[in-house]
Amino acid sequence: MVRDMDEPPRTLRDGAKFHTPAQHPVLVLDDESAIRDVVTAALERAGYAVEAVAAGWNVLTLARMHPYSLFVLDVNVPDMTGFEVCERLRQEGIDSPVMFLTARDGGPDAARGLRLGGDDYLRKPFDLSELLARVDRLTARDAGERGDVLRCDDVEVDLSAVVARRGGTPLDLTPTELRLLEALIRNQGRILTRFQILELVWDDDDRDPAMVDTVVSRVRRKVHELGPPMVVTRRGVGYGIFSNRARR
Repeated sequence: MVRDMDEPPRTLRDGAKFHTPAQHPVLVLDDESAIRDVVTAALERAGYAVEAVAAGWNVLTLARMHPYSLFVLDVNVPDMTGFEVCERLRQEGIDSPVMFLTARDGGPDAARGLRLGGDDYLRKPFDLSELLARVDRLTARDAGERGDVLRCDDVEVDLSAVVARRGGTPLDLTPTELRLLEALIRNQGRILTRFQILELVWDDDDRDPAMVDTVVSRVRRKVHELGPPMVVTRRGVGYGIFSNRARR
């Protein structure tokens, strides 16, 4: 369903039931009606139950009333940017994954979105098959993250216990290494640049990209000692962690 910017949100969902894969209802924010319509149609064809709105305040209102498995937020919305909406969602304890749609380049904006609690970003114009693949990954991952445990294959980060394991065996990681592994798993299936990793893992301003290479090397060694390789280097770009099941 697509809502105009001045249309008030419904107070009830009219008893709608979500069917697979719409066990994961999606809320889309974009002030361009053409993009809302295209994204909504693509997701509905894939079986998702979709709400689409044109204003950021509508996202916040609906999110307080109904559980969503994913928010797809355009960054450049006049009344409230996608970044601001994401920040408000996280402040209110709504932790469903967020994917940003943006006409901007990556780099600082992408890193800002991730630091605010976002999970992925897709640059416009985008291919609908890529959009659907990312939505599938985020909704499936969200279902596997209940209990504050992030997973990629047999590698997991237990956020409550502050420990990482592979195949049930604890990994001897420093706090920085643990944060880096957490950042990689939260963004599994994609490459993060060194700048993005710096923004996600290190809090201080005195940061050297060479630190990323060193810490990734240590994390890779410790993870790979207990199983097949998963941490990937994209020369000249950055690093990521990839499921071996997805590459079979």
